[in-house]
Amino acid sequence: MSSPISNVKEYYGESIFLIVAPIGILIDYFGWFAISDNPVSITRTLRVVIMIFAILLA
Repeated sequence: MSSPISNVKEYYGESIFLIVAPIGILIDYFGWFAISDNPVSITRTLRVVIMIFAILLA
């Protein structure tokens, strides 16, 4: 039995995950759907860029 994620990969291909994964990480990391205590700093933004770059290389 295949998982829902593998079904999505078969239907849309790998490219959809290269778009969706970084967006999800940004939303989770910055807390865009919740009240964030910490303001967005240059260091935090740089960490997000590095994480997205690492995901794209994986």
